Amino acid sequence: AIDDDNPVMYFEQKVLLSMKSEVTSLEPIPLGKGRIVREGGDLSIITYGRQVYDALEAAEKLAADGVSLYPLDKELIGESIAKTHKAIVITEEVKRGGFGGEISAIIGEEFFDYLDAPVIRIGALDTPVPFAPNLEQYYIPNAQDILVAAKKMF
Repeated sequence: AIDDDNPVMYFEQKVLLSMKSEVTSLEPIPLGKGRIVREGGDLSIITYGRQVYDALEAAEKLAADGVSLYPLDKELIGESIAKTHKAIVITEEVKRGGFGGEISAIIGEEFFDYLDAPVIRIGALDTPVPFAPNLEQYYIPNAQDILVAAKKMF
C-alpha cells in the first residue's frame, strides 16, 4: 500500500497488533502477489492476515505427523495445487460470501485437474462478530480447525 500511488484504505486485524514475529525481510511483497510462508509437498493452505499464524501452527503439528504444507497469488496457488493436489482455504471472515469462496472458486475453475480431493473452506461462524474475547476466540477459525480439515484429506 505504501508503494501504490492511489489512495489506499488499510484495515488491520486487531489481533495482529498483539502478535510478535521475526522480521525476515524489509522488502515489501508487491501488490497482488503472495508469498510462501512454509513449503511442503502434501497440502496447500491458502490464507492471509492473522490466519497465516494459525496455518503455521497447524503446519508444525501436521509436520510432526509426517504431513508437510505449502501455502498463497494466483500463479503461486496453481503451482502449489499442482504439487500437493489438495487445498484448504482458511479466512477469518464468515465462510458464506467471504473471500475464501473466491479463492476456492479460482482453484476449482483453473486448477481442478490437479485436485485429488474437494477444496475445504474454513471460515468464521455465520453470526455477528462477538465483542467478548472468549466468544471471539470461538468465532474465529484456528489451528485446530485446520488440523481437523487436513485429517479429512488423508
